[in-house]
Amino acid sequence: MPIKYKIITVIIIMLACTSLSISLLIFPLKNKVESLKLQIFDKNSAFNKEQAETQNLLKMNQTLKNTDISKIDAIYLSKNDALYLINSLENLALNNDCELVIDLTEPTDIISYQELDLNLTIKGELNNIMTLITKIEEQDYYVNYETINISAVSAAPENTSDTLETNNQLTANITAKTYWQ
Repeated sequence: MPIKYKIITVIIIMLACTSLSISLLIFPLKNKVESLKLQIFDKNSAFNKEQAETQNLLKMNQTLKNTDISKIDAIYLSKNDALYLINSLENLALNNDCELVIDLTEPTDIISYQELDLNLTIKGELNNIMTLITKIEEQDYYVNYETINISAVSAAPENTSDTLETNNQLTANITAKTYWQ
């Protein structure tokens, strides 16, 4: 066999061995590297997410440490201080030219405080009723309104001079909750 054929045969054998090693070794390794790359990306994403959550928790913890808890306690009425609540509501109604009927229920015990159902019936002009509701919200104690229903007064006036006054009169029925500690 001439040398030319030997060189071509050696080159063909080397190319065959190279392509065989590429197909058997390099392609599977490439797929494995791609798979590992995806796993690293997923773990990095999970780490970044946990790091962001940790930062948020640290910020919330710092905010909680800086919060004056005594301000939270101030929203509760003193336990069994119904007279203060009634007086303050009646004074607000009087100052806003409204008639007020207050119905309190027995407080319900909830873990560290008591919840008190408060039913208010307010009669007056719309602006006065809305001002009264706003003034109640501005009080030191917390009132959680559940429903507010406003309707026109249905009673007919006895004489015509009261007609204009009665037409402006509304009734607001409010159910709310306040809290005692």
